[in-house]
Amino acid sequence: MEALPSLSLLLPALGLLFASAWLLSTPQRAPNQPPYIPLTRLLWLLLTDHRSLWVKLGKEYAPVAQLKIPFFTTVYFLFGPDTSQFYHREKSLNFLKGIGRITGPFSPDPECVYNSTRDIGEAVNRMLVDPKLTAHMVDEVKKVETRWKGGVTDDLFGEIFSLVMKINLRCVYSIDSKTPDGAKILSLVPQVDPERIAMSGRAYYNRSAVIKECAEVFEELKSLFSRLYYERAASSTPQTTDGLVIMGNKFRQPDGQVDDFKLLHLAWSFLFAAQVNTFANMSWVLTRIAHDPVLAKRVYDEQVAIFSKRATPVTSSASLRDAIPTVQELGEMQFLDRVLVENIRVSSPGVSLRWVDSDLEWGPYTIPKNHMLGFPHPSMHWDERLFADPLKFDPDRVVPYAGLDGKDSAGAGVGEGGLHGNYNFAVWGLGRHPCVGARFAIAEMKTVISHLVRTYEMHLQDGQLPAVPFQMSTLYKPKSKVGVRFVERRD
Repeated sequence: MEALPSLSLLLPALGLLFASAWLLSTPQRAPNQPPYIPLTRLLWLLLTDHRSLWVKLGKEYAPVAQLKIPFFTTVYFLFGPDTSQFYHREKSLNFLKGIGRITGPFSPDPECVYNSTRDIGEAVNRMLVDPKLTAHMVDEVKKVETRWKGGVTDDLFGEIFSLVMKINLRCVYSIDSKTPDGAKILSLVPQVDPERIAMSGRAYYNRSAVIKECAEVFEELKSLFSRLYYERAASSTPQTTDGLVIMGNKFRQPDGQVDDFKLLHLAWSFLFAAQVNTFANMSWVLTRIAHDPVLAKRVYDEQVAIFSKRATPVTSSASLRDAIPTVQELGEMQFLDRVLVENIRVSSPGVSLRWVDSDLEWGPYTIPKNHMLGFPHPSMHWDERLFADPLKFDPDRVVPYAGLDGKDSAGAGVGEGGLHGNYNFAVWGLGRHPCVGARFAIAEMKTVISHLVRTYEMHLQDGQLPAVPFQMSTLYKPKSKVGVRFVERRD
């Protein structure tokens, strides 16, 4: 009888052991299938060296491998610059279905029946001609400055997240965040943030409740955006730069009514497309400027040089602080351009994911349809063959260039071939799915950084660049809050 308690403990332990062995085992693969990445290898790298995860897996399994994720699916991965053109140009890789599989029922359009990317691009181009665009952005920055007690913020990333959302509401939808409608949107949108939902345990153990809550939030947002559209549309002109009217006009039906579902989807898509990367990239660049006096001086000196070329040159410190950059002047900030893209290259651990619509061949391997195919950006952006000392932040580095014709050159500036032309450098997207909002995001980041650099000297509170935890989001976020002291310029 004394053996029974031991047996009762032994059986569950054996069951757990066999379950673990099954989950962590590497399946047998067919001859035309790429090698499997053992789940144990992935988990070990996550625990011991998460920053080098994709670089190491790329070296071990390039150019293509597959990973069986228990209770989910098998995901295929392409690694490194050798696969870049194939991944970014292949017609059967469906970008929207990839997004849909990630956001699933936590988006307005789980079935991906509506392609919003072209409409977002057209809306961006219309809004960028607004002569007051940068003035609106600076005005929102000045509102944030008033909250910095004694010129200090103890949470730079939190402040910039809020700032970017308010800028986007004002510049895209002409909605003041302090109005009841603006405040309502600011309270609702975070509740349907796909990244926030994905990181929440409730999305898995209480999935039906979360889906229901998201649907209720989307109904509120749909009614709100539709009402605002009708209030403005009647008095608008064909030349309007009001993003909400531009979007709604695309979906006017013959009876004069707007397709409010499509309007909601486009408005929601733009908000998140314009929010996550923009805020993280801007925050990191400001953090680097506050940490590195040499970088800060170079960014500031470029600003002085640009504004001194005006018809009425800006010469005094006060007038330099008050200057509002034009879109043309933003284009002249070439050093700041390099700072932005180098920061994305260094700070981005993300994996781009697309749905495979039909079987694909890569060398001797077949990537089967109806699976997800991923491209880990660090496997290219941190490749020592392309970038010497790849994790070093260096805005002066020469970027190896690979164009559409397949010809490589030894090196070029980050802008060669345009925003989306260098297949060794995917920071703004490439090929069939470039970032359609890139020009708006760049204008927003440059305007905010330009104003803050001309107005303040910035210093990190603890003097050290913040540490980063493991995360699967698009850009690394710090492990703890980042405090910055802003000292108004007097020189």
